[in-house]
Amino acid sequence: MFQIWTSQGNQIVLPARYIDELKMLPDTKFPSALRVFFLGTYLWPVDQWRLDYVQKGVHKDLIKHLPTMFADANEGTDRLVSLEFPQCPDWTPVTVYPKALRVVSRINAKTLIGNRLEENEEWIDISTSYTRNIFVSSAKLRLFPAFMRPVAQYFIPELKSVWRCNKRARDIIAPILAERAVREKSGDFKKPHDSIEWFRDDASNPKDKQDPQLHALAQLLLGALSVNTTTQLITNSLFNLATYPEYVPILRQEINDTYKANGGKWTMDSMAQLQKLDSFIKETLRHAGHLTLTFHRLALEPIPLSDGAQIPKGSTAFSPANAINFDPDLYPDPDTFDGLRFYNLRHSTPENAKKYQLTSLAVEQMQFGAGRHACPGRAIAGHQVKLILANLLNKYELKLKEGEGRPKTVLFQTNQFPDPQGQVLFKNRKG
Repeated sequence: MFQIWTSQGNQIVLPARYIDELKMLPDTKFPSALRVFFLGTYLWPVDQWRLDYVQKGVHKDLIKHLPTMFADANEGTDRLVSLEFPQCPDWTPVTVYPKALRVVSRINAKTLIGNRLEENEEWIDISTSYTRNIFVSSAKLRLFPAFMRPVAQYFIPELKSVWRCNKRARDIIAPILAERAVREKSGDFKKPHDSIEWFRDDASNPKDKQDPQLHALAQLLLGALSVNTTTQLITNSLFNLATYPEYVPILRQEINDTYKANGGKWTMDSMAQLQKLDSFIKETLRHAGHLTLTFHRLALEPIPLSDGAQIPKGSTAFSPANAINFDPDLYPDPDTFDGLRFYNLRHSTPENAKKYQLTSLAVEQMQFGAGRHACPGRAIAGHQVKLILANLLNKYELKLKEGEGRPKTVLFQTNQFPDPQGQVLFKNRKG
């Protein structure tokens, strides 16, 4: 365990051996530090505690409604992919990230909010820009001392964009809430199974049930926590499919065999049978996770550790996810991309059958976090990635541009992004 200086001040780097004893500590002692990271008082014009509805709703309701969400995602994938990815009768360069971003934004809108927002271009424009702008706004704000931020905020273009999106989203959500209120009073209301109702059910203050600004921010935050990370994983997977074409026939065969064996339809059970695709995606995540550091925590009191060390009060701490991902003691030949690495590990012993799935939680791979604040949406995100990749592999051949290598990963502070301008050649498959 050691300490380094970052743009957030001094932070403690936690070796993997401490994660199990720390991951379930209550928020009164060792909460997530993401709110500190985002400097949310400058981003979101509500009392910050009110945004806890997002955390409550996601943890309480997302898993409960996973079958419905999967059905919505499955029903919309082909149509929504076709809206963004073009017909390519000949080899055509496609800038992957923005296409994937719009597909994921549309599917998320369909599964989480409904009300046909997946077809609302203004909502999709807001969703696709919001995540980047809140991250960049926070990063730029942290360049200033705390006493300068109240003035500096007015000179950050991305932050101004966040404020505009907050207002635009409020104007879109407001009539949805108003219509539901009218229908509730009339008795003609069948409660939808969507995230708007999750947050309304969890609201402790009756006014919060109908506050359009609060609900707009909740939806934007929910999207920010899911859209960009899912998009990055899809983009990096497509880059790797073009870079390592030897895996394409292997994965296509598995996809086609699984689809036929399950009556020509995708279900959550049939998704679980795509073990080679699952392994390929997980290896992509190991090589290019969206964060170099995870398990961000803030010590609200001194935290004693089992070996006698202590995390001081007021310290922020994290786990070095990238260092773990490339540890040769955990992953032999770690710099080599082995798309079937986790498939082979799963089949090496009976005990490993579930340990090395894409969405499994383990100290050997920390991209989804651990414990109380592990990503609650990893299951639906994993299904979305598989549905979209299976659809694209069925429709297109892929390859890199002649003479060019895999598009580079962009590192910004603790974030890793696939090249947003990176291109892959697409061509319609025959038949």
